[in-house]
Amino acid sequence: MKRRSNFANLVTVELRALLLDKWTLMLMAAYTLFTSAIFFNESFRNSRVQLIGHNLFITVTNHYLPLFLILMVLVVISPVFAADKKDGVVDLVDTCRNGKVRWRLSKVAAALLYGIAIVLVGFLIAFLMSVLSRTPLNPDSIAFETNKPALMLTNAQFFVFSFFMIVFCTCFLVLFTLFISSRTSDLLIPLAGIAMFVGIEFAIFSFGRPYFLWNLNIFRLFVPWYLLFDSLPPFGPAIRTLIIILSVLIIFSVVLTFLTLHADRKLVKVTNVKKEESKI
Repeated sequence: MKRRSNFANLVTVELRALLLDKWTLMLMAAYTLFTSAIFFNESFRNSRVQLIGHNLFITVTNHYLPLFLILMVLVVISPVFAADKKDGVVDLVDTCRNGKVRWRLSKVAAALLYGIAIVLVGFLIAFLMSVLSRTPLNPDSIAFETNKPALMLTNAQFFVFSFFMIVFCTCFLVLFTLFISSRTSDLLIPLAGIAMFVGIEFAIFSFGRPYFLWNLNIFRLFVPWYLLFDSLPPFGPAIRTLIIILSVLIIFSVVLTFLTLHADRKLVKVTNVKKEESKI
């Protein structure tokens, strides 16, 4: 019971640090201002905003929120392990009994909770702006009805669907960032690595080629309204595409989590061997 309490305290401390990070607050404030401009400034909306599905809430959460989420993961999550390695915190944790695994696990759990939290706050801000500006959400209308989607969902159902898809994709990006961060003490490497990965994924998503990689693209989840429509074989129909994407990302997420938690196992073995050789 005491161990669980200590672990919960570790996660709470890590999560609070991430949520109160200056970049989290700055980017969330920028997102709030941008969202308020979309909902309250008609001239800005008409000249700058590309409306999706005739619904402002869907437009904000499916088109603009992912950009802010990616930036927050890039800037806030990238140094989670790398900064501690650079400061020598990892060596200190090694002196504690079972310290390293629990320490890493607490950071992974806090980072995942952080990913869920920023998506939730992003949706809540868009919902609040919609209510304050008296913009209709039309929850009973069929989402993208004029485009004849393969998956027929009401707007309310699509709000929930898109929330979970974006949460899932954000958590995957968090785990990928943590994996790279756990492998280096250079703060720029995870930042540059994830930025390059996101850039390549965005290029594939924008050009639609190669088709196989486009269907497995993370932006298919970041912009989940695409998932309502059928893809070409072997990915079609739409429900099959959804199952394939989620299955692939779940497998990769499990692998990334395992590798992150055991990032220094090989390094520790090599260090112990060198110590034994020096004694001889």
